[in-house]
Amino acid sequence: MYKAPKNESKMLAIYFNSVFYILQLLMFSKRSTHGYIEMTRLDFGRVLIPKYQMLNKKQRQEFESLFAKIHAKELDCLVEQLKDKTEFRLNLDLELSRILGLEITKSDLLELYDRLEKEISEM
Repeated sequence: MYKAPKNESKMLAIYFNSVFYILQLLMFSKRSTHGYIEMTRLDFGRVLIPKYQMLNKKQRQEFESLFAKIHAKELDCLVEQLKDKTEFRLNLDLELSRILGLEITKSDLLELYDRLEKEISEM
């Protein structure tokens, strides 16, 4: 198992809680019984995860700042966040997309939230 350094762990915690990671999990997983998903090592190998070493100094600082703002936040369950389109959820995903240089709009996210909430609710 890989043990990430503290700063990299912060970036990973943010990313693993983002809609971008969750979307990939759903794309590459196989549905199992009772709402569980099943993923193989090969499936996990397909999931795109930012490499901390590839981030520039500014991006690393922005991840640090974002983590400092959100690390103690208690969250509702994912389906509720997507259904309610919470300000926290929107800000997290918009900020992450900006840091990573992704061209994602609020409108894009709202549409994605609707689709993901439906998909997860049907599991």
